Amino acid sequence: MLGGMAPNQIEAILLHELAHIRRWDYAINLMQMMVESFLFYHPAIWWISGVIRAERENCCDDLVVASSVDVHQYAAALTTLEENRWAAEKAALAATGGNLVKRIRRLLSQPTLREGPRTVLTPVLAAGILAVTAALALTAWQTQAPAQSTNASQATWWQKWLDEDAVYIIEDQERKAFLILTSDEERRYFVDQFWQRRDPTPGTAENEFKNEHYRRIGYADRFASRSGLPGWKTDRGRIYIVLGPPDEIESHPLGGRPAGAASAQPFPFEDWLYRHIDGIGDNVILEFVDRDGTGEFHLTRSFLR
Repeated sequence: MLGGMAPNQIEAILLHELAHIRRWDYAINLMQMMVESFLFYHPAIWWISGVIRAERENCCDDLVVASSVDVHQYAAALTTLEENRWAAEKAALAATGGNLVKRIRRLLSQPTLREGPRTVLTPVLAAGILAVTAALALTAWQTQAPAQSTNASQATWWQKWLDEDAVYIIEDQERKAFLILTSDEERRYFVDQFWQRRDPTPGTAENEFKNEHYRRIGYADRFASRSGLPGWKTDRGRIYIVLGPPDEIESHPLGGRPAGAASAQPFPFEDWLYRHIDGIGDNVILEFVDRDGTGEFHLTRSFLR
């Protein structure tokens, strides 16, 4: 990706990364990931964490521009990253963080950024906000625990876990076994074992599979939600949750000729390339088409390149 960028653009991106290091953002990011892992069920955690990540990227962008980097040059570098962002590792801090389109628009609409960052979210402040939010979330959970012990509330929670959290990854036999359980204790044990069986590093405190699964759900809800339909219910969200980020994306918002097609596609479409999918093969392309012009892309076909 960097090989296709001009030297001054690469320098601007490296300045952004150095800004993260100077601000100790990687330490705050680790704290955020820990809080998200333990309190994944609480929407306030995901909201405040998203705000912190977005403002963190804005602060680093401001530092880059304040160091005498041309705003338009930096915006061009971010545009290149936006075109290749899915090839980057999402778990690490990088200039691809946040919504790059919004960051680019923000930079170009604020010509006075050279005077210095106007929005300051220090790492200490971010850590404080996250800690307070986590404490409030835990307090709320503890306060509401007696009310949630009713059969109706528990049944709703377990049904949500079955129909939303695990709907794409639970096997038929597991679903049947879960449905015949009669007590919350049995269901709780089942869910614990469900995640442990998928833990790539059993015996450790962290379950990487579970953490990655909920990260994918959260990301799918952010990028694929349309008209009240949560992202995890859309075709793109489902594929992202099950298969993870594709290796390449070809986006055609004005239509065009899809790969392997004899005629042009009149509707906006995206081709997602996965270099390997277990049980299917190599170089698998999934095509999503927005036939209604609503921004919701439906999976229309899959084929091997």
